[in-house]
Amino acid sequence: TQFLLGVQFAGAMTGWAVGDLGTILKTSDGGASWTPKTSNTFKMLWSVHFVNAMTGWAVGDSGTILKTIDGGENWSVLGSGTTLRLRSVRFADTQNGWAVGASSIILKTTDDGAKWTPQTSGTSNALADVHFVDAMTGWAAGPLGKIVKTSNGGANWTAQTSSTFQHLAGVYFADSMTGWAVGVGATIVKTADGGGTWA
Repeated sequence: TQFLLGVQFAGAMTGWAVGDLGTILKTSDGGASWTPKTSNTFKMLWSVHFVNAMTGWAVGDSGTILKTIDGGENWSVLGSGTTLRLRSVRFADTQNGWAVGASSIILKTTDDGAKWTPQTSGTSNALADVHFVDAMTGWAAGPLGKIVKTSNGGANWTAQTSSTFQHLAGVYFADSMTGWAVGVGATIVKTADGGGTWA
């Protein structure tokens, strides 16, 4: 049995799921049926993100970054410059994206994924998830309640007080002020002020 670790939909009908052994599945009927796609890797894939119905990326073990420009029918392997596990990928638009993962790594691209540059995360913790609301403002979360925020596209990341020491596995913002992080022990923390305070 294969593990599926990441999922995203572009609208109500079209979605993708990724997992171990380079698994990529696509649905065009709202999840009623799923079709395997060739990923060109056998590495564990942890996260998938599409900026529109055609252009998307997936990341995983050993620094794996994949890209599709035809709705997930075909995937090409991109150079990441790292062999560390990448746990999450998020693009603010077709050009600007980030990937985070083991050993507090944060990678950024400004050219549609052609080149990825390391950023200083300000933490020594691994990072499990990243979310951006625009090309400047984003958050990443990980173990021991760690949440870091950038307001300048990742040039600088600042630690926030999350009010928990639990492992955080996911972070999501509806807008620049309102967001949630979730993790171990059924932990859910929320902010209404851009991460200034979490409860």
